[in-house]
Amino acid sequence: AFRAGSKFSGSLRLVNITGTADKPIVFTSYGDVATLGKPKFNGGGLVGSAVVYIENCQYLTVENMEIYDETIVEGDRRGVLVNATNPSGNDDIVTYVGLTLQNLYVHDIHGIVNAENKGLSLASKITGGVHAWTSDGKGRFDRLTIRANKIENVENVGIATWYTPTLKASEKISPYSAEFERYAYTNVTIADNEICYVGKNAIFARHLLGGKISGNTMYETAIK
Repeated sequence: AFRAGSKFSGSLRLVNITGTADKPIVFTSYGDVATLGKPKFNGGGLVGSAVVYIENCQYLTVENMEIYDETIVEGDRRGVLVNATNPSGNDDIVTYVGLTLQNLYVHDIHGIVNAENKGLSLASKITGGVHAWTSDGKGRFDRLTIRANKIENVENVGIATWYTPTLKASEKISPYSAEFERYAYTNVTIADNEICYVGKNAIFARHLLGGKISGNTMYETAIK
């Protein structure tokens, strides 16, 4: 746990951490959060990754943190990135179960606006508040939960799920394909988040088979 009011700079990287359904591993805060505030994680101009980077973890909860980047310059930035891969390098699809992001305050993540192109460039779409994807196309999520977070003043997007962002459209696994069930993310919940003052979309949910999106409050979107 991280002490209330504490401050950290750079990236918090959580890789290959596995709890159990009965005893998930929880990264949280302790102390007088009401008075001192949540632990602060400042990217400090970090590019190419995320302030909180999570890879190949199961039964893991990240909660009660403030996540931001002090720089006001646009760049390849994310507040939180959840990545799923197959480390063995074979063609098996690896499922990562039970990841939860909750009660986070993600703000001032200045990604790429791309206003001249209405924010449609890939470079801009993969920046913003919270992203989840598989960088090698061989990972997937089951029971990924993103709930009760506040995401404010970020661009390009508030919350986004992807298959593999770098693939061409023709290379992606179509929901109409017989293989989609093998690759798709299942039982994803995006609920009760407040998302505001975002460069473009509040939530862009892709690659889901079932799941639930509910109770989110979204305003002042596509402001740039």
